[in-house]
Amino acid sequence: MSYSTLGQLARDSGLARASLLHYEALGLRLPATRSARGYRPYGEREIERLRDIHRYREAGLPLAIIGALLA
Repeated sequence: MSYSTLGQLARDSGLARASLLHYEALGLRLPATRSARGYRPYGEREIERLRDIHRYREAGLPLAIIGALLA
């Protein structure tokens, strides 16, 4: 399985690192694990979830509604 770091994920998705951390703080997107050094590796499952969040945001949905949809 391919993993991506938070920085790589931000660059690849075009989102700010702060936005990704905000999504994590809200419980919308969580990394699969934490490395021994505290890095957040992201796999395909987490990347697909981020794509879903991004699609909902583009449709104009607020984060609270997106959280309910993904729950």
